[in-house]
Amino acid sequence: MSTVPRSRKRFFMFTVVLFSLMLSQCDKDDDPISGPKVSPYVGVWQGTTGQSLPLMFRVTQDGNVDSLSVRIRVSTPMGTCTGTFFSDTVMAIQSQAFAVPATLPGSNIYTTVRTTFSSSSSTEGSYDKYSGSYVLICGGYLIMGSGGTPVAAGTWQATKSSQ
Repeated sequence: MSTVPRSRKRFFMFTVVLFSLMLSQCDKDDDPISGPKVSPYVGVWQGTTGQSLPLMFRVTQDGNVDSLSVRIRVSTPMGTCTGTFFSDTVMAIQSQAFAVPATLPGSNIYTTVRTTFSSSSSTEGSYDKYSGSYVLICGGYLIMGSGGTPVAAGTWQATKSSQ
């Protein structure tokens, strides 16, 4: 027969279970002393494309790109149209890199904006070309095309402007 009273055993078991549950709820990225890890890239990033047009994206504390906009020239047989491509897709930065899809409102044209960070204060990247059929509203005109490359691949650079 045990010398430890039953109520003590129950209390001990309850404490062990409670402690185990608390540990299982801890985020592996959190440090109990300093708190959650904050992405070194957190902040608003602004820059320009190789076409000298603006680019902006925001990185959250947990390392997600939650908004992005980039102005790009679109070439059509009727001329050039400059439009702002947007993304509101939340994408995680993984292995110091992201690839965020962005679309041009009023069209079916899209691109993917990419970077691999080499610094926590500046970066450079690229955006993909778009080839194929398209529908585009530009300057009050509806433009349709069945081929070609209305968006050429390009590059950009940006610096972190705020947190």
